[in-house]
Amino acid sequence: MPASLGQMRRPSMFNILLLLSICGFALAIMVLSSSLPDDGPGADARSELFGRDTRAGSALLPPRNSTMPRCPLVDVDTNSGRGGACRFVVRNRHMDNLELIYVDGSSERKYWVLDPYSNYSVDSYTGDKWRLRSRHGWLVREFLTPRCGESAEPLPVIDVEPCAQDDQLVGPPRAPQAPQSIVREFTDLRLRRCGVDRVLSTDAPQPGLHFLCVLPVSALPRAAVSGHPPEVAHAFAVVVFGHGLARGQRRKDGRDEMAAADDGDAPPLHVFLVSPSSLTPESLIELTYRDLERPRRAPQHQPAALFTLSGVRIENAESLRARLASRPKAASPLDPDGLPVGILLFEGGQWLWPAAYLGQVHHVPMGLAPTEQGDVETTSRGTVPSPPPPVRLRVLSLRPRVLRAENFLTDEECAHIVQSAEGHMFTSGVAMKDADAAEGHKADEFRTSSQYSLSPGSTDELLALTRRVQSLTRVPATHTEQIQVLRYQPTQHYSAHHDFFDPGDYSRGGLSRQSGFASNRLTTVFLYLNDVAAGGETNFPRAGGLEQPTDFRACDRGLAARPVKRDVLIFYSMLPSGEFDHFSLHTGCDVGPDAVKWAANYWLWNSPQQSGFLHPALHKLTLELQQEPGVRLGVDAPEALQEDDELQAAPAGAAEPEESFEGEAARGGAAGRAIRSEERHF
Repeated sequence: MPASLGQMRRPSMFNILLLLSICGFALAIMVLSSSLPDDGPGADARSELFGRDTRAGSALLPPRNSTMPRCPLVDVDTNSGRGGACRFVVRNRHMDNLELIYVDGSSERKYWVLDPYSNYSVDSYTGDKWRLRSRHGWLVREFLTPRCGESAEPLPVIDVEPCAQDDQLVGPPRAPQAPQSIVREFTDLRLRRCGVDRVLSTDAPQPGLHFLCVLPVSALPRAAVSGHPPEVAHAFAVVVFGHGLARGQRRKDGRDEMAAADDGDAPPLHVFLVSPSSLTPESLIELTYRDLERPRRAPQHQPAALFTLSGVRIENAESLRARLASRPKAASPLDPDGLPVGILLFEGGQWLWPAAYLGQVHHVPMGLAPTEQGDVETTSRGTVPSPPPPVRLRVLSLRPRVLRAENFLTDEECAHIVQSAEGHMFTSGVAMKDADAAEGHKADEFRTSSQYSLSPGSTDELLALTRRVQSLTRVPATHTEQIQVLRYQPTQHYSAHHDFFDPGDYSRGGLSRQSGFASNRLTTVFLYLNDVAAGGETNFPRAGGLEQPTDFRACDRGLAARPVKRDVLIFYSMLPSGEFDHFSLHTGCDVGPDAVKWAANYWLWNSPQQSGFLHPALHKLTLELQQEPGVRLGVDAPEALQEDDELQAAPAGAAEPEESFEGEAARGGAAGRAIRSEERHF
């Protein structure tokens, strides 16, 4: 016997007991884990529940494979050295902003920011090196300036198609695609009842806004479900429309976005199945991202969120299930067990009013729903009047998203704001961009008005107004800055600017690339406090997809909204995706001679700006956002609209860029002429 074996010691009683304890503990863990309910949205659980059934006639369709190429896309270098001058066009086909970066040796310089589905003309030299980088930091494409032909037309085009990073794990969706027998049941009539015609646009994409139409499979006719596994009958079918686009939206190269379906040019619907145990806001968001092959935002960004069509945030699984359980009943045999439920997914995590077409009108209630008494509401303080009639919120522009509420304010509110600020006005300042500060520019070169700030809860009148602004925007009252009151004397103005703060332009302010998206100005609510005899319009020089203006003080292009006392203008500085909207560039036009313009604005952020501890009254207001307000989207009210005789062609040099997405409606053509005389589309 080898000496090494002969010297082995017998195991002690302590070691034996320790080994038995470990084995017993492991066995207990295995038994306990096998008895736990599976109610999470994990991939393994979904695969087991909705795995492909091999029985004849009952197999589910396999998940759709990923078709998106991986980033970065690098062009092959075919140019030898730097060549002659060349103007080319970069076309961004992503649904995200991309930074166009000029590469000079080892250094990079930001040249421009391309918005989703936009074009930009670049003057360069053949062989110059460029990069396109997402605003989240990852490289999308690297290319060289192409070689131009002898003629000026057509310009060379660099198409930037969507791609994905390997670490984004873009792959097949985790939920199975619904069988065709179920897909066919989502007819145009059923989809309209879900609300698609009040949200989706055929003119302009709404990046980051996804429409979900949800219906229990059990509510469909029996013939659509028969022959499939039992778990299919208990599932929920979810139809997905990505980026607020209606079916049949065509690509810019003339091809359909997807292969044509049997019903004409419309692409096939995206319909996937969700088990009842996986029906949570988190799982719906995840499954939608996977189905659309969308990259997830970095953790520092605002998380995506679900909302009802009335702008109520769906916080948890209980509220989601309650919403689906309370769907309205229908007498039609097409919907034997009720109508499908429309849900909006905002990647940026905040509500924005849908803008499906120019002239679209939303009816927005300004108080709680009326009580059973009808005209009065009884509280602990006695009887109070019933809520005022709904406000009519009208879409003026799709790109940027601009809406107007007529007669939102009262004369008393206008007078209260002016009187509260009039004796305290001081010269307005600006947040200077790094480049402007480096060149020695002064604030009065851009802005010449005077201003004063009021706390949104400093008086009963302002607190009541703040409550109505919250109802109008569906953004929490705690997300507002101080109310800024403005006075413009004759010839005073504010040159074209954005209301958001781009971290790349304001590095001295301490904004990082990530924090800039997670906390920034989302929307501006602009209050007109008096009628202005001449001038003073709010101009959007890039409305309709126009290129960047060369004169930042001019007001002769895009959309001009005339100041009308008691009216309110709403425009968004961010897209539904949480990206900045560079088309939101706007100008405070010169006030005419012998005129004065009084205005005020609420700047609403995508994150809280007012402490609930220091401002409990504002915090209390936010609780009302969880109550169903009874909003009516897309109400047709032709009697309140009239032809605008002031529509005119764009001036020379302000032509819309090639292949603009908005089409005839945005250019003021026959499809989009339902504009009041208070606005002008140039």
